Amino acid sequence: MKLTSKRSPMVLVLALFCIALATLVPISPKTNAAFAAESEGMLCTNGTIVGGYRTFNLVATDGYTSEPDGNSIYDWSYGVMGNGFQLPGPILCANTGEVIDITLTNQLPVATSIQLPGFTNVTYNDGISSGAVGPVFDATGAMISLVPQAAPGSSITYRFKANNAGTYVYQSGTDPQLQVQMGLFGAIVVRPAGISVTADDVLNIPYYDGTASQLTNADAGMSAGEAATLASNAKCAYPSINNPAKCDPLAIYDGAVDGENILILSEIDPAIHTFMEQAFTAGDLASLNWNSYPIGYEAHYFMINGRSMPDTLAPNNAPWMPWQPYGAMAHVQPWDVHVNALDALLRYINVGNAAYDFHPHSNHEHVIAQDGALMKGSTAGVVNDNTEEKFNILINPGGSVDATFRWTNEESYDDVNGFRVPVAQPNGPNLNQGSYWSGSPYLGSEGLLNPGVLTKSQCGEYYHVAHNHDLTQVTNYGITFGGMMTLIKVEPPAALQTRMNLKCN
Repeated sequence: MKLTSKRSPMVLVLALFCIALATLVPISPKTNAAFAAESEGMLCTNGTIVGGYRTFNLVATDGYTSEPDGNSIYDWSYGVMGNGFQLPGPILCANTGEVIDITLTNQLPVATSIQLPGFTNVTYNDGISSGAVGPVFDATGAMISLVPQAAPGSSITYRFKANNAGTYVYQSGTDPQLQVQMGLFGAIVVRPAGISVTADDVLNIPYYDGTASQLTNADAGMSAGEAATLASNAKCAYPSINNPAKCDPLAIYDGAVDGENILILSEIDPAIHTFMEQAFTAGDLASLNWNSYPIGYEAHYFMINGRSMPDTLAPNNAPWMPWQPYGAMAHVQPWDVHVNALDALLRYINVGNAAYDFHPHSNHEHVIAQDGALMKGSTAGVVNDNTEEKFNILINPGGSVDATFRWTNEESYDDVNGFRVPVAQPNGPNLNQGSYWSGSPYLGSEGLLNPGVLTKSQCGEYYHVAHNHDLTQVTNYGITFGGMMTLIKVEPPAALQTRMNLKCN
């Protein structure tokens, strides 16, 4: 699916609003993440290849993030060494078969660590001891960490091999109830190495026509030439069960810069963060642990990629949020078997305390993997397909889900070529729609504006909500709407943009 990489005027309006709020937010004494170019889609940190190992140098540090209601939150998090604080931690991208080294330097006033669920045979080296990771106990026999840790001011290196493709979380294994809540978490994305998507692969991507039968792109009329063109921009998320040298047809996605998206879901109890900030400021380092917090846990902010709505709509590296570098708005164009038949890929991770029920409006998503495992099996060469179209996607705490998304123009709306579906003019309560409206029900067209709306959308695009289905979690400290919510931007087809001279970019 063709994805675009620019923002609409509505996001620019939000940007100005957020800049105004940012002037009210105290700046951390620590160095915030460095400014970088704005972009859309998943933003990888690729590390460097050193001695045959893919190497990442991270730092555990503290800083402040901002919420849309003007609140400022004291956090701990991982950052890239030399780039300063950010939330969440960097998205570490690697390939299957690579041996990965993650060196963590601890700048926090308490010991911390990195736990790597989903990876086996993880080892550590802290300069004094080394070996396989495992629980750490104090002199009384009480467990103090799930994995070896780095004391304040020291470093530790974790090494493991990326055997399987998938989406994984990394997080603190030290006092995890507190430290993960404080922000010590991030994502690892492992892509299958050595797999190229061919024209035949694209022809065999399943095409769902709404019936029980499953067709392919070839059945739907895609030509070999069209498949070859699309294959040049396709990528693979998971290899085939029966043939690991090939890509699974359901795991092929658009390889454009914003064809791959990630949504790291989390929540914050601001009282815990304030308590830890005050203890640190007072020099009461003995209180920087979960057991010292005297009040019951209650989350009030719910976030995607370290941001709450409407900040989720801003691009990656929005300059008014350098400490929250990751956006969360997917950009798509209508699915078309001839020119735009590659789906978008969305990777979900849950680092919160409850299962999140995430719901994209307009079209279902096709869940293809959970916790780094393709939802298919093989018995005597017969593939058992457990992937499924989902109205709501349930992501369990500490887990991940990978899904593909396509937006289909079911009624073939076409204002340009004269195929119009009768649409009644809005009246009564329907007059007060939001500003994400073009004034027309047709992609690429603009019409009458609602009362009080001064500008139209950029190029006649649609916006569909994607949000946590627990409506108490789409709030900013109880105020609706906000929290764990974002939008999917559906733009007019590329050919229509050219024909109508639409400025969607």
